[in-house]
Order: sequence, then structure tokens, then C-alpha cells
Amino acid sequence: MEVGKVSQVVLIDRDKRVRVDFEVDRSLPLDQATTASIRYLNLLGDRYLELTRGSSGKRLARVGPSRSNRPSQP
Repeated sequence: MEVGKVSQVVLIDRDKRVRVDFEVDRSLPLDQATTASIRYLNLLGDRYLELTRGSSGKRLARVGPSRSNRPSQP
């Protein structure tokens, strides 16, 4: 189910880290424990950003940038 759009993917250093800028529909109930993972869509290498809803019960406090240094698992 599509709930948003990736606007930019930027390589930020040589340690294979990237910054993914994206927008999500405001009606989607995301909380502070929601995680984002980059997943393969098909065998051609197309990818998508998977959002997994957390269970902290604490809604995101603000709209804006959020950062994580946690690596995505294939």
C-alpha cells in the first residue's frame, strides 16, 4: 500500500550510509517506534521504503527530519 513518496536518496559518506528524504501521508498513524527499511521490490533491483509501525503508543511529536544510524537488513 502506497502511503508516501521518496523525494531524494543521497550518499552521505564512504561507509555506505545514505540519507533518504521522504514524505508520508499525515493520516498514517506513525509513532516514535516506527522503523523504516529499504527493501527490494523485484529482481530488477527496484526498491521501496517499508515503514513498520511501532508499538510505543507515543505519536510522533513533530513533522520534520528524523535520523537513525541503524543499518537496514536485506
